Amino acid sequence: MKVYTESEIKSFKGYFDDDGFYLLEEGGFFDPWGYKFELNSEDGLEYDSNGGYYSFNGDNWLYIANKSHENEDH
Repeated sequence: MKVYTESEIKSFKGYFDDDGFYLLEEGGFFDPWGYKFELNSEDGLEYDSNGGYYSFNGDNWLYIANKSHENEDH
Protein backbone atom coordinates (compact mmCIF):
# COMPACT_ATOMS: atom_id res chain seq x y z
CA MET A 1 0.00 0.00 0.00
CA LYS A 2 1.25 3.44 -0.89
CA VAL A 3 1.96 5.86 1.94
CA TYR A 4 1.44 9.45 0.79
CA THR A 5 3.63 12.32 1.99
CA GLU A 6 2.03 15.41 3.53
CA SER A 7 2.78 17.44 0.38
CA GLU A 8 1.15 14.75 -1.80
CA ILE A 9 -1.89 14.70 0.50
CA LYS A 10 -2.23 18.49 0.39
CA SER A 11 -2.29 18.37 -3.42
CA PHE A 12 -5.85 16.96 -3.10
CA LYS A 13 -8.73 19.33 -2.32
CA GLY A 14 -9.67 18.90 1.31
CA TYR A 15 -8.77 19.80 4.88
CA PHE A 16 -7.36 18.32 8.09
CA ASP A 17 -9.82 17.59 10.89
CA ASP A 18 -9.03 17.73 14.62
CA ASP A 19 -7.98 14.05 14.65
CA GLY A 20 -5.34 14.48 11.92
CA PHE A 21 -7.39 12.92 9.11
CA TYR A 22 -7.35 14.76 5.77
CA LEU A 23 -10.94 14.79 4.50
CA LEU A 24 -11.31 14.99 0.73
CA GLU A 25 -13.94 17.19 -0.91
CA GLU A 26 -14.65 14.40 -3.42
CA GLY A 27 -15.26 11.85 -0.64
CA GLY A 28 -12.76 9.62 1.09
CA PHE A 29 -9.85 10.66 3.28
CA PHE A 30 -6.21 10.12 4.26
CA ASP A 31 -5.49 8.81 7.74
CA PRO A 32 -2.79 10.41 9.92
CA TRP A 33 -0.23 7.85 8.65
CA GLY A 34 -0.70 8.77 4.97
CA TYR A 35 -2.91 5.92 3.80
CA LYS A 36 -5.73 6.81 1.39
CA PHE A 37 -9.30 5.60 1.89
CA GLU A 38 -11.75 5.69 -1.02
CA LEU A 39 -15.51 6.10 -0.68
CA ASN A 40 -17.44 2.92 -1.58
CA SER A 41 -20.72 3.87 -3.23
CA GLU A 42 -22.35 0.53 -2.34
CA ASP A 43 -22.21 0.82 1.46
CA GLY A 44 -21.05 4.40 2.04
CA LEU A 45 -17.91 3.34 3.95
CA GLU A 46 -14.39 4.39 3.01
CA TYR A 47 -11.83 1.63 2.45
CA ASP A 48 -8.08 1.47 1.90
CA SER A 49 -6.64 -0.58 -0.96
CA ASN A 50 -6.58 -3.68 1.29
CA GLY A 51 -10.26 -3.38 2.22
CA GLY A 52 -9.63 -2.04 5.74
CA TYR A 53 -11.69 0.79 7.20
CA TYR A 54 -12.08 2.94 10.32
CA SER A 55 -14.86 2.59 12.89
CA PHE A 56 -15.57 5.05 15.71
CA ASN A 57 -16.08 3.35 19.09
CA GLY A 58 -17.37 6.47 20.88
CA ASP A 59 -13.92 7.64 21.99
CA ASN A 60 -11.45 6.73 19.25
CA TRP A 61 -11.19 5.80 15.60
CA LEU A 62 -10.17 2.14 15.26
CA TYR A 63 -8.68 0.62 12.13
CA ILE A 64 -10.51 -2.57 11.11
CA ALA A 65 -8.42 -4.78 8.83
CA ASN A 66 -9.93 -6.82 6.05
CA LYS A 67 -9.74 -10.43 7.28
CA SER A 68 -7.81 -11.53 4.17
CA HIS A 69 -5.14 -8.83 4.83
CA GLU A 70 -5.03 -8.63 8.63
CA ASN A 71 -1.40 -9.77 8.91
CA GLU A 72 -0.13 -6.98 6.63
CA ASP A 73 1.30 -3.72 7.95
CA HIS A 74 -0.84 -0.60 8.11
